[in-house]
Amino acid sequence: MAKKMALDTKRLDTKQLNAVIKDAQSEIAKRERFEQAKTEIHKIIGKYKLDADDIKALLVAPKKVKAKTRVGKKVAKAPLPAMFKSPDGTHAWSGRGRSPFWVNEICEQENLTTAAFKTDARYKA
Repeated sequence: MAKKMALDTKRLDTKQLNAVIKDAQSEIAKRERFEQAKTEIHKIIGKYKLDADDIKALLVAPKKVKAKTRVGKKVAKAPLPAMFKSPDGTHAWSGRGRSPFWVNEICEQENLTTAAFKTDARYKA
């Protein structure tokens, strides 16, 4: 037997009361759909003369197997040659991707943009 739940609606404001009504209507609709589905399932079971084992087999049907896709090995790319070097020659950069820290430092010190750095002959490798 279900427990009786007491709800003091007199203490709820209009917004809260509307929320309770909406929740109750949603629950009623869910229960009605459940009952309708249950009735339809019973009709189908009777029509096709299914037993519990048949129903269990339907519920635990094997999952669809996806076609295997061929996954090849990734080809290792050769490192790009250095296009730019630091003035002391200890660092090198290909010019692709995000500019390294040492390039940013040089750009700040000499008030250059990265594009201007790339065109400056002093830093070509």
